[in-house]
Amino acid sequence: MMRCSVFLFFLMSLMSCKAQTIQTVVLVENNQSNYQICIPPNAGENIIKTVRELQSYFFKIGNVKLSITTEKSALPQIIIGGKDFMESRGIELPYTELKKDGFIIKTENKHLLISGINEKGIINGIYTLLEKYLGCRFYARDAIVIPQKENIILEPILDIQNPAFEIRMLNSYEGLSVEYCKWHKLDLPPRINPLWLKPWIHTTTKYFSLKWGPKKHPEYFTYFNKGKDAVDINYENNEVLEIMIGKIKKRVQDHPTAKFIGASQGDMTRKIKSEDKGKISGDMTLGFANRIAQTFPDHTITYLAYQYSRSSSENIKPLGNILVIICNTWGNRTKAVDTKNPGNKFIKDLQVWQKLTDNIMVWDYIYNTKYEFAPYPNFYLLQQAIKGYKDLGINKIFEESHRQPSGGLYELRSYLTAKLLWNPDLDIDSLITDFLNGYYGDAAPYIKNYIQEMNKQLKASKIPLLRTGNPKIYSRISFLRPLAIRKYELYLEKAKRSVVDDPIFKKRVDKVYETLKVTKSEIGKRSSKE
Repeated sequence: MMRCSVFLFFLMSLMSCKAQTIQTVVLVENNQSNYQICIPPNAGENIIKTVRELQSYFFKIGNVKLSITTEKSALPQIIIGGKDFMESRGIELPYTELKKDGFIIKTENKHLLISGINEKGIINGIYTLLEKYLGCRFYARDAIVIPQKENIILEPILDIQNPAFEIRMLNSYEGLSVEYCKWHKLDLPPRINPLWLKPWIHTTTKYFSLKWGPKKHPEYFTYFNKGKDAVDINYENNEVLEIMIGKIKKRVQDHPTAKFIGASQGDMTRKIKSEDKGKISGDMTLGFANRIAQTFPDHTITYLAYQYSRSSSENIKPLGNILVIICNTWGNRTKAVDTKNPGNKFIKDLQVWQKLTDNIMVWDYIYNTKYEFAPYPNFYLLQQAIKGYKDLGINKIFEESHRQPSGGLYELRSYLTAKLLWNPDLDIDSLITDFLNGYYGDAAPYIKNYIQEMNKQLKASKIPLLRTGNPKIYSRISFLRPLAIRKYELYLEKAKRSVVDDPIFKKRVDKVYETLKVTKSEIGKRSSKE
C-alpha cells in the first residue's frame, strides 16, 4: 500500500510539472531566449515598424535580441499577423468576437499569438503585450518606463479586447505624439492625421480670409454690425460654393490618401444679435456641407455642430457621408453628460441630431479652456462623462485638453482619458495610483492626497466646475478657498521633500506646486482690484 501511495504521489507530481510546462510560456530565461518573431511575408510597413519596436523592447527588458522571420520554424515563436496568415499556419482564433481595432493575444503550446482583423488591431495587441504583460509604461512623453528582467514568463493567456469607441482622439500635448497614440490605442487627432485633409476645422474662413477677402469680393461674405464686420462666408452664394469645391479638389489631388474633408463654419466668438438673426444659421451651413458631400461621395465630410449650428432645426438632414461633430460646450463639467438635467441643452441638441443621423462624433473639453494654468479637479469626473457618452450611443469621441505642456497634472489627465476611451469601465483609482507611482515616485502618495482633497472640496461646495471658470469663482467657497489651498500646500511640501534627491521626480513635483502658486497669485491680484 505504501509503495502504491508513493507511486501515485510521484505520478501526480510528474503530471503537475508537465501541466505547468504546457501552461507557461518562457519567453526569456536568465537573459537567454530561443524565440523568434514571425510575421507574414506581405506584412505592411506599419506592422514591420511596430514589430521592430517590439524586438527593441525585448532587448531593453531582457537583454535578448529576437530574430524576425516570415518562415515556420521548429523554434517557439511570437506569431503576429491577421486572420489569413494565422489560418495559413493552421491556427484558429475567435475572430467573430473582434471589432475594428480589437485584438487577440493568446498563448498556444509554446507559441505566443497576436492577431486582429485590421492592421491597427494587430498593432494595438503588440503594445498591450508590452504594457500589460511585460510591464512597460508610457506615462507621458517624458516618462517611458521599461523594466529590466532576467526572466519573462507568461501564464496562459486568452486576451480578447475591443474598443468602447470606434474613433478615439485626444487633442492634447500628449495626444499629439504619434508614439503616445500608438501606445494608448488612440487614433491620431486630425492635426497630425494624414487621413484628414487640412485645413480640417473652421474651414470656410481658412479657404476665404476674413481679413483680406471682403476688400476684393465683399459679396462672398456675411456681415454683422450693420455690415461692418465680416463674420463668415456667404453660404447662399453659389460662386462661393464652387470656389471652395475647386480648392478642395486641388487639395484632394495633392493628398490622395485623405478620407476626411472639413466643411465647417468659422469660429464665431460673438453672439448673434437680434438685428443679425437670419443672416446665418445652422440650416445654411448644413445645406452648404451637403452640397460639398454630393461632390465628394467617396469621402467623409466633417460638419461642425457648434455655437449657432449646434441646435438642429430638423428642417434639413445631413447626407450619409457627413460626420456631424457636435461640441459639448455645456458649462457645468461636474454634470457634463447629465441626461436627467432638463437644463442641459447639449443633451437635448445631441438627441435631436441622433434622430437625423447615426454618424456623430462628440467634441468634448476636459480642461479649463480659458485658464489652462489653474488646477482643474475633474480626474474622477472623466469616467462619468465618457461612460455617459457610451450610454447615449455615441461611438466616436474627440477629447480636447492642454495642447501645450502647461497646467498642473495635465499628463495625468491625458493618461486617464486615453485609457478610458479604450475601456470606460477600468478602475479609475487604480489608474491614478499606477500613474502617480510611475511619474512622481516617492511623492506619489502626497500628490494623490492633493488630488483627492481637491475633489473632496469641489464636491462639498456643490459649485459647478466650469469649462471656462475663473479661479476667483472657486476661491470663496469651493476648492480654491484659502483654507483648502493651505491643505494642498502642505501635501505638496511633503511631496517635494520626499523626492528632494531625485532631480527628475523633483522637477515634476515642482511643476505641480508652481501651478498652485501661480493660481494663488492670480486670485490675490484679482482680489486686490475689487
